[in-house]
Amino acid sequence: MNPDNKNPTNKLAKDCLDWLRGQNGPSGIMARSAELLKVKNALNLSLNTLNLGHFSDRIEPSWRTSPPEELLLIVPNATLAARLEQVLPSLASKLAEHGYRGIQLKVRLVPSQRRPSGSNLALAQNRRPATGLNAVARSAWLNLLSRLPPESKLRHTITRLLAIKPK
Repeated sequence: MNPDNKNPTNKLAKDCLDWLRGQNGPSGIMARSAELLKVKNALNLSLNTLNLGHFSDRIEPSWRTSPPEELLLIVPNATLAARLEQVLPSLASKLAEHGYRGIQLKVRLVPSQRRPSGSNLALAQNRRPATGLNAVARSAWLNLLSRLPPESKLRHTITRLLAIKPK
């Protein structure tokens, strides 16, 4: 008796994998996801050799199966897209070293749809505009005021500034 069949979770997982790999199941999904994982690993290694490994977690590879097979590098911002465009030839040659020869690389910008969280929004609403000067700023302005001529317009302006109550 197989001990794995006693555990209902293992049996369910085995049944699901059998269905996915079977003729009636979407076995292509498994093969495609395994291939994407290999591409992602090769892309990470290639980016590391180009000293761009810190970008690897923000780049999502995706295959486009048009007549010439293309590897789309989906990025969340324009800065990263521009940087990748600069190194595409080098990146293609590094990927060729990992077995991905004759593919075309394209960078696709898909901005993230991240919205500000509620806590950041609450902090922004609770902020009040600054009033007055702190002690360091006040002493700096007083130092400048002591060095200005008595009829200077700047002296008059600084005097008005110092009339504001301190924090």
